[in-house]
Amino acid sequence: MRSRVTAGAARLLLGPAACLAALAAGETSAARMAGVAAWMAVWWIAEAVPLAVTALLPLVLFPLVGIQSGRDTAPLYVNSIIFLFLGGFLIALAMERWGLHRRIALAVIRRIGGGPSRLVLDRWILSVDVFRKVPWEVVLLFGGGFALAQGFRTSGLSADLGEQAAVLQGAPILATIAAVCGMLTFLTELTANTATTEMILPILASVARAMRIDPLLLMIPATLSASCAFMMPVATPPNAIVFAGGRVRVVEMVRVGLVLNLVGVVIIALGFYFLGTAVLGVDPAVTPPWAVE
Repeated sequence: MRSRVTAGAARLLLGPAACLAALAAGETSAARMAGVAAWMAVWWIAEAVPLAVTALLPLVLFPLVGIQSGRDTAPLYVNSIIFLFLGGFLIALAMERWGLHRRIALAVIRRIGGGPSRLVLDRWILSVDVFRKVPWEVVLLFGGGFALAQGFRTSGLSADLGEQAAVLQGAPILATIAAVCGMLTFLTELTANTATTEMILPILASVARAMRIDPLLLMIPATLSASCAFMMPVATPPNAIVFAGGRVRVVEMVRVGLVLNLVGVVIIALGFYFLGTAVLGVDPAVTPPWAVE
């Protein structure tokens, strides 16, 4: 019992410790934002507190460290995209309440047959039974992701990260694409995909112009990679929904998701470089006129 208490206290302290380590790197807003992100990442991975509690940290920490006010942060937890997913949850609950999911499943079974190999589809449809009630923890996770994305933008941390990509100037195009894919994949482990893509694409466009290459070479792989983060429940809505089922721990998601992340980076980078450029007519050796205007 005593060892459990000690381990729990250690997990709690790791978050603030990671924050302080980031703050020691500088006194800028970007450094403070990096500290908040580090605190949240550690608590999410260690499950020091319920994930929804960690997702609410920006409401407290952003005003404390001077990133933005609580009044500006709170609306990020109730935006239109969150209501979209909430509506989906409510529809799922209504389908379960009135047995519509079973009717759909039976209709599908009657149409395609009921052999053992075909019943896999039936189990997938019936997976809506997982949602016995609205998963507010998942809703708050989405809000935490949007808050982090906004904090990255407000503090200037996103611009700093984008500027770091400028060091890739002169590097092989394929290596540059892979580096961008990796950056977006791991960045969206903590931040909302849509918001992160929105804030990073203009930066990548500027970097591409400075490198004298077609901006599409960086922007399209970055957009694809933003949806290929598999380590954290907050990374993508499917991740959060799977975690809400209660059968997978965050540590397990991180361990398996890290491998999937790296595989995704390789597939997107190679796939776009060899196939995407041909399909879209993008020449890595030519800078289009519209990109230099």
